[in-house]
Amino acid sequence: MFYEGQKAAGQAEVVNLVRCAWAGSQRYGALVWSGDIHSDWVDFRRQITAGVHMGVAGIPWFTTDIGGFHGGDIADPGFRELLVRRFQFAAFCPVKRMHGHRQPSEEIRAADGTARQETGAPSELWSFGEDVYAILARYVRLREALRPYTRRVMDEAHTDGQPVMRGVFHEFPADPVCWDLADQYLTGAI
Repeated sequence: MFYEGQKAAGQAEVVNLVRCAWAGSQRYGALVWSGDIHSDWVDFRRQITAGVHMGVAGIPWFTTDIGGFHGGDIADPGFRELLVRRFQFAAFCPVKRMHGHRQPSEEIRAADGTARQETGAPSELWSFGEDVYAILARYVRLREALRPYTRRVMDEAHTDGQPVMRGVFHEFPADPVCWDLADQYLTGAI
């Protein structure tokens, strides 16, 4: 309905950020993100599988909450390491999206003093210390340098139906080892 309404209102190119989709959703401009996931290594690993599965289902637009959404404390060295690794991963995803409810959170009150939804800690690249900032800035520059390639791969997804995040099996179907790799993928073709 949203897609049809946007088209009827004159929008030529429709893209909607959604947390659920099915095979065929790509025709409605679905940009799928994996939902409000936890800031831990287990959920991080699952993002690779989720992105590859989206591609296999014909949905090229995939993203995740870099750093996870819940539970990341900006002062925790362990979270900072996780954030860096997820940021590096996201440099090679179809869509790079920094988002999350970081800790420590801050209480918010309305003008009349009533409590409102708390707000998370800052989530800008410079919010995690100078060492982390240097790494994240490097990967932002890399992502920008990859822009022409990423656009070409997205065009191929649109015209040829090829996944952007490709399971290694996609390029090497005769290699049985590739069918069991859950922690590797290719961005576009080799």
